[in-house]
Amino acid sequence: MTVPEHDAQVPGVVGEALQREAELQQGESLAAGASFSALSAALNRESGLRAWLRSRSTRTRHVLMGVTTLGTILAVLKFSVRPDLSEAAGRVTAALLIYGCAAGGAITLALRPLHRSGWPRNIAGIVLAAGIGGALGLALLPIVSGQPLPGPTGAVAGSAMNCFVWGTILSAPLLALGWLLERGGDNLVGRLLLTGGAAGLVGNLYLECHCPAQSPNHMMLGHVTVIFGMLALGLLLAFIPPRAGRQSVD
Repeated sequence: MTVPEHDAQVPGVVGEALQREAELQQGESLAAGASFSALSAALNRESGLRAWLRSRSTRTRHVLMGVTTLGTILAVLKFSVRPDLSEAAGRVTAALLIYGCAAGGAITLALRPLHRSGWPRNIAGIVLAAGIGGALGLALLPIVSGQPLPGPTGAVAGSAMNCFVWGTILSAPLLALGWLLERGGDNLVGRLLLTGGAAGLVGNLYLECHCPAQSPNHMMLGHVTVIFGMLALGLLLAFIPPRAGRQSVD
């Protein structure tokens, strides 16, 4: 349904509310010339599923990302769980804590409301570094415990490629949903890098629940690379503009 003509004043009301909130968040008055005309124009151009998803509340968007993550994990546990899950319960639990905390922090930052002040200094980099560091730690854990590092073979490369492909496929829905939910803003690239990193970290969690291989070579080539692949895809998505169209409500 097209927005009625008498609702044309809504963007102005929204702009005034956002300006008041921004002044409260920043602790100082905005410049007299500041306006939200660009935001109003962008809202009026958007339509369709992406516009509807972007208009959901922050809490709803968090829930959608959480449900997608949980649903995929349950599907992996139901249909493709690793055969040694009981013996590897400690490792899987550690992966759940590491990847869950890092991915949750990344998603929280990525979906942060635009009217709030900027991220705390370096927090985005710290969150991603913690997740990647945890993935590297799990991959290299056998070496710390004294297991020798096997030489690269065709079998190792083939198995790692299978995990990379499946990890990417399982991570893609979360990245796509995060892109659809993303509202943009000045730091769009940073937000989508965080979303891509979160998707890659969750993809590594999926693989921990699925893959019994713990060779450092396999983990580095087939699991950790999923994170970097998702980061690259998130960066690419930052340059896809929203589809223009008439504003509508559902």
